[in-house]
Amino acid sequence: MQAKKQDILLIDDDKSILSALSMLLENWGYVVHCAESSEQAIKALEKQQFALIISDYRLPGAKNGLDLIKIAQQKQDIESVLLTGEVDPDKLQEGEFEHYKVLHKPIKPAALRILIRQLLKAKM
Repeated sequence: MQAKKQDILLIDDDKSILSALSMLLENWGYVVHCAESSEQAIKALEKQQFALIISDYRLPGAKNGLDLIKIAQQKQDIESVLLTGEVDPDKLQEGEFEHYKVLHKPIKPAALRILIRQLLKAKM
């Protein structure tokens, strides 16, 4: 019997990153749902359950990736990964980052894969 594929919500306003990460995740056997904005992500969260949310930190509009992760966790019991290209030490020192799994861009596929497996294994 084949295991059910797990759904991942991927959020990034950069279409090239969204496309590349989506293909990578699909090659690993996940079902990927893409959102280019916080509005699209919130709509997706209202329609469907996800095993994991992966969001870029910087997004257009009033909400950043951290805000979306918090919203997702209020709506669903969902694991999360925050992607960031942020290099400003003051931003990274903000206490809110310390409670989340953060990967820095450019993303190393092996590190992402290990982190996803750890997070999703913990939910089983």
